[in-house]
Amino acid sequence: MAITTDRAVVNDLISWADRRDLTVTPLQAHKLVYLAYGEILAETGQQLFEEPIEAWKFGPVVPDLYHALKRYGSGPITEPLPKRGTHIRMIDRLRPARTQDDDVAAKLHDVWNRYAHLPGEELVRLTHLPGTPWHLVWNRMGGRERLGAKIPDSLIYAFFREGVVAP
Repeated sequence: MAITTDRAVVNDLISWADRRDLTVTPLQAHKLVYLAYGEILAETGQQLFEEPIEAWKFGPVVPDLYHALKRYGSGPITEPLPKRGTHIRMIDRLRPARTQDDDVAAKLHDVWNRYAHLPGEELVRLTHLPGTPWHLVWNRMGGRERLGAKIPDSLIYAFFREGVVAP
């Protein structure tokens, strides 16, 4: 069972950045969400969120986040993402999603502290290194040829369990 949602993770990152008078771009958000997902999966064996992570040309992407953030282009994300889903009342859909678990929030802040100072292009470089889950799916498992190739949790778990990602 997933701990939270992709949107709640982004909103926590945005809130954390706002309190420090910083900004987050969609490119940074995608990569920070992926790094947090991998670290929490490796640490707990649990998915951070249920939404799939796919191998796209510019790295691992959560399609829901891509569509929610594309309006910002390369600029900063200026407002929290609303909750999504047809089962959510309209008033709740307009409220920002938030992560409720203190341990998860602490891990997100840890990821932020280690990676958020990096520009999006450097985060892309980190997620594209040979041997990363994205690299394997994109280059060796047909991701380049088929849109929406999922990055299996088993690859993400194994990679982050080894603690390979580090700036």
